[in-house]
Amino acid sequence: MPIRWRELLPEFPSAGAWVNGERTKAQLTGRPTLVHFWAASCETCRAGLPLVNEWHRKYGGPDGLGLQTVGVHLPRTAEDEDAAATAEIIARYAISHPVLLDGDRAAAAAFRNECVPAYYAFDRAGRLRHYQAGDRGLGLLEQRIQKLLLTKEPE
Repeated sequence: MPIRWRELLPEFPSAGAWVNGERTKAQLTGRPTLVHFWAASCETCRAGLPLVNEWHRKYGGPDGLGLQTVGVHLPRTAEDEDAAATAEIIARYAISHPVLLDGDRAAAAAFRNECVPAYYAFDRAGRLRHYQAGDRGLGLLEQRIQKLLLTKEPE
């Protein structure tokens, strides 16, 4: 079972390779954070990447409201183990936020995550405020992100 409501953001493993810069729990705490697990071989995951990119641009970045986005590529197939192929998907979808290549599944273990796509939204204190797996309910996830961005103090 994934981490539970109000549990703290786990540490990211130090052994994984990062694309677009590395992030730590300490760097993420203090601003709302979306952690998105996905796999290159997953059609549902690839279909959701443009929306995650949109949220990253709209709610993060220099003109955004402060959302931090971290992707975790969780291999499901032997093809997913190929870092160059995964980097090609990251380039094709113009992913600019940090992505951890979780080949040893250490991040998945820390989050107790077994599926892709999976979305974890954390508040400014680093506490889990929304979790969902799959592609249904992404509108509810966006609403939760908006609420986290507007809430200055943890609920």
